[in-house]
Amino acid sequence: MPIPTKRTIILISEDKEPDYVFTCNILQKIPGEFVISWAPDFDQAMQALRTNRFDVCLLDYRLGGSTAKDILRAIRTTPVRTAFIVFTGMSDCGIDNDVLSLGASDYLSKDDLNAELLERAIRYALHRKKFEEKAAEHMREKELLLKEIEHRVKNNLQIISGLLNWQCRETKSQVAKRVFQDAQNRITTMSLIHEKLYQTASALDAIDFQEYARDLLGLLVDAYSLEKKNVEVQVTMRHRHLDISTVVPCGLIISELAANSLRHAFDKRANNKKVMVGLRRYGSRLHLYVCDNGKGMKQPPARKGSFGLKLIDLLVKQLAGKIRFVNRNGSTVHIRFPEVVR
Repeated sequence: MPIPTKRTIILISEDKEPDYVFTCNILQKIPGEFVISWAPDFDQAMQALRTNRFDVCLLDYRLGGSTAKDILRAIRTTPVRTAFIVFTGMSDCGIDNDVLSLGASDYLSKDDLNAELLERAIRYALHRKKFEEKAAEHMREKELLLKEIEHRVKNNLQIISGLLNWQCRETKSQVAKRVFQDAQNRITTMSLIHEKLYQTASALDAIDFQEYARDLLGLLVDAYSLEKKNVEVQVTMRHRHLDISTVVPCGLIISELAANSLRHAFDKRANNKKVMVGLRRYGSRLHLYVCDNGKGMKQPPARKGSFGLKLIDLLVKQLAGKIRFVNRNGSTVHIRFPEVVR
């Protein structure tokens, strides 16, 4: 398969002019049209790559006091999408693995260089570059689609939450009001996850859990503001980013426990009221805790008739974890579970 008929723009980064001329002479023997530029050192090569668009860079391994690896490392932090073919006169067999691992398309020895070999290397580099550009474009489209889905899910959940809030205001029964509020809190917990995913610029499978927990507790305190005023929220995360499959059950657990604290832990005249949430890592396991400095809870907590506690038990099982309740200067719930690693 020949090199594509359109012009191929090539940068030759070579510190020795005779080697540059030698490479140009070989390119003249290859079918196709080439536009060639020359950069004889590291600084000129980096300047050319940043300010011009090249299809292929023929890169000498040694450039004065620098190497091809220095350029390849520097280019990785830029939007440059040039294909690199590394030339060398050295016999070190480890160099090829080094430059290929840094993104070079191919590695050729100057001693064996000829038109056929170089044509094959350029053809492969151009096809690989085209494939990588298509793959990157597909990934961007996928991320945009997923973000749009997250946005729509969040909006739909907010609509449902609004309907529940309207129904809660219409009903006279305090028991029904509490059921509606509990359901609304759970939907808010899920909606906030989708909002964070939509706002995430880099990854769609992990969330800054400290930011999420702080926002969630703020929403819960606002929801109970008429009943419980002046509650301080403290969030301490020594392990901040969590996989989305872990965030969902942990978020719901925090929502249930924090809502319970805001409802029952504090007397109306109590001062210095606090609800605290934290997450730590111990080896391969994570430790989530939710606590308050209120009047404590019954020991052991009664599961019978409590949908919230039953839900927490199911969520802890989903995490393959264990739960422990402690009454000491308020109530604390400890949950330990294995970390999900992808």
